[in-house]
Amino acid sequence: MPQASFLVGLIGSGIGPSLSPALHEREAGRQGLRCHYRLIDIDRLGVGPEAVGDLVRAARDLGFDGLNITHPCKQLVIGHLDALAPQAEALGAVNTVVFEDGRAVEDVVAVARRFRAAGGRLLRVPANYYDDLAARYEFTDGELGTYRELGILYDRDAGGAFRHCYTETVGRVFFELVQRDAGHRGYGVQNAPVRLAAQHAAGRPVR
Repeated sequence: MPQASFLVGLIGSGIGPSLSPALHEREAGRQGLRCHYRLIDIDRLGVGPEAVGDLVRAARDLGFDGLNITHPCKQLVIGHLDALAPQAEALGAVNTVVFEDGRAVEDVVAVARRFRAAGGRLLRVPANYYDDLAARYEFTDGELGTYRELGILYDRDAGGAFRHCYTETVGRVFFELVQRDAGHRGYGVQNAPVRLAAQHAAGRPVR
């Protein structure tokens, strides 16, 4: 069976030294996937951050599967997306763009689903974690079930919510997918014991 292959990129300024291509391509290989990660540096292209919309459309037309967005384009890209997660809308900034059926969207759930559909493996989180969340917070219909399905961890403070999930560990390497609401000041630290327990249960504890 051929490996699933992805073409992704990073749009930003001064990103030449970024380690993202090597890290993503190596981890994809460990997950049984092929990933081609390209840097789209607006400085090298000689364009300003206001060109981000043209760059997103060009990436879509060239067959990219998704993009990471970094400074100084994280806010400017919003006006060029077809759909926006409510949390990203509240934050006023975007980290990740996924192309779905020719549309550009931003949502950690969409990213996690696409990763899994391509054969990637997400870390399984114990069911009692979500029972505890249900007792602590109110969720919209189906929201908690989606988090349970994808192993998404959750935290909330006065400034908003924080959602994150992890790939399974290969060797000693794993990746974290993150979506942060406007004003949220934490980093999911309280979920670290849950993550460690889940990795231990999977037989690959990472500290």
